[in-house]
Amino acid sequence: MARLESIINASLKEYGVPELEARINQRLDLQLDELSRIYNVSNNSMNRLIAITFGLIASFSLSNRVVEPVWLSFGFPISDDQNTQFLLYIAIALSISIVLIALVFIINKYIVTKKG
Repeated sequence: MARLESIINASLKEYGVPELEARINQRLDLQLDELSRIYNVSNNSMNRLIAITFGLIASFSLSNRVVEPVWLSFGFPISDDQNTQFLLYIAIALSISIVLIALVFIINKYIVTKKG
């Protein structure tokens, strides 16, 4: 049995099979890295979509609970038309949400760049 193993090992070395095995393992590692990168890109895209969606939803809530009291406390002029004033609050809240979403993207890109 030991003699058979030595013959097999000698023939494997003679025909370069260990090198072939190393090349196959290296190729598999590269494929794993590529699949991981594709998954991370896809996952980041989904996270961005979720952040944008919740940012847009939050902008309507911000307009009533945050922007309006701040607007009134600073004594900014208020429109006679309540709908116009409400649209102004929503526009301000949406702008705040867009800035926050942009910050999330910038921070996310910074973190990804630092890891890579």
